[in-house]
Amino acid sequence: MRKEKKVLPLSAIGYFAVAARHLNFNHAAAEVGITPGAMSLRVKALEENIGHPLFVRGTRGVTLTPDGDRLKEIADFAIRQLEGVICDIREGSRREKLVVTVSPYFGSKWLASRLVGFWLSQPDIDLQLRRYREDLTFEKMNTDVLIRYGKGTPSDLVCKTLISARTVAICGPTFLAARKSPDLSIFEEGPLLHVGSRSDWADWLEAIGHPREWAESGQVVEDIHVAIEAAATGQGLVLGTRPLIDDDLKLGRLKLAYEAHVDRGFSYQLIYRKSVLQRQPVQAFVNWITAQAGKADPHIHEDIWPQPTEPQADI
Repeated sequence: MRKEKKVLPLSAIGYFAVAARHLNFNHAAAEVGITPGAMSLRVKALEENIGHPLFVRGTRGVTLTPDGDRLKEIADFAIRQLEGVICDIREGSRREKLVVTVSPYFGSKWLASRLVGFWLSQPDIDLQLRRYREDLTFEKMNTDVLIRYGKGTPSDLVCKTLISARTVAICGPTFLAARKSPDLSIFEEGPLLHVGSRSDWADWLEAIGHPREWAESGQVVEDIHVAIEAAATGQGLVLGTRPLIDDDLKLGRLKLAYEAHVDRGFSYQLIYRKSVLQRQPVQAFVNWITAQAGKADPHIHEDIWPQPTEPQADI
C-alpha cells in the first residue's frame, strides 16, 4: 500500500525560523504576537510532521539539533528569497506598464545596447518588449508602441521615421578577398542571399542600373540574422541597412561589396496612437528613442506618412 505523503506546514516553518533565530520561545512568541505556549505547540507540530526533533530543550533554554541547524539554514535562505519576490511584486504593482513591439533585427542590432539608458532614467516604468509579427494588424498587437521596418501607415496612427534605411550590398571579408578585382560582375556571379523574397535584390540592382534578372539566382532564407551570418562567413552577398550594420563594418566583420547606398523610401518607424501620448510612460519612451535615433541618424525627420503601404520583411 502506498504511503500517504504528509503535507508540509509552511506556516510552521516560519515560526520555527523565528524560534531558531532567538533560541528562546518567549522572545520568538513576542515577535510574532502569540503566546509562548502557542509557539511551542507550532514547533512541536513541525517536529512531529518531520519525524525528527529540531530543538534540544533544557532548563537553561533551547539549542538546535543538527537537523534543526540544517533546516534553519535552508529556511532563512527561503524566507529571504520570498521576501525579495514579494518586494518586487509590490514595487511592480506601482510601476506603469509600457508595451513596445519591435522588429527583431532592429531590436538586436540597435535597440538592445541602448535600453539600459532608458531603464536607468525611468525606473518606475515596467517596459515589456514583444516581437513584431507581420501577420498581425496594429489593433491586434495589443501594444502601446510599434517599431517596424517599412513605409506608410494607416491614417489613424502617428508614424515617425526613427532611422532612414539606406540599403547596401555587403559580404564577408573572405568573400571579397577571393576576388582579385571586385566589380559589378560580383552581383551577376553571386551567390546572392535573399531575405523573404527575391524582390529586394531585384529592386536594388535595378536602382543602380543593372538587370533585375541577376536576382533570380541564390538562396532565399526567412531570417535576416541567418542571412547576415552566412554573408559574414563568406557564403554570399546580402543586403543590409545602414546604420544598423555600421558596427560590423567598423569591426571588419562585414565589408561593403559595392559603394552604393540605395534609398528605397523605407525606414525604421515609430508607430503609435496619438491618444497614448497622454500616458507618461509612452511620452517618455517616444522622447527617449527619438533622441537616441537622432544621434545615430543625423538626417532623422518626423514625417507622417499618409499613404497606406504594406510593411516589408525585416532587413
